[in-house]
Amino acid sequence: MRSLRGASSIELYHEKISVNAAIHTINGFSAHADQTELLEWMSAFEDLKKVYLIHGEEDKQCIFQTAIKEHLDKEAHIIEEEEYIEL
Repeated sequence: MRSLRGASSIELYHEKISVNAAIHTINGFSAHADQTELLEWMSAFEDLKKVYLIHGEEDKQCIFQTAIKEHLDKEAHIIEEEEYIEL
């Protein structure tokens, strides 16, 4: 994997691969939207039927699952490890 030190190549499956990318770090900012922003964004989808929660700590997923039901009247399913879903 490429490090913040700026490696010019990586080895992946015994193959040396050139890295042509730049990495920038912004400390102190979250890359994630907060719950209110996510609910607002999801409310714009007229044909939203079901939400699948795949990322985050379980207790936070449960809180967000409840918020989706209360604010959007939509079902949200918390994906279990190695669970398969059909879309």
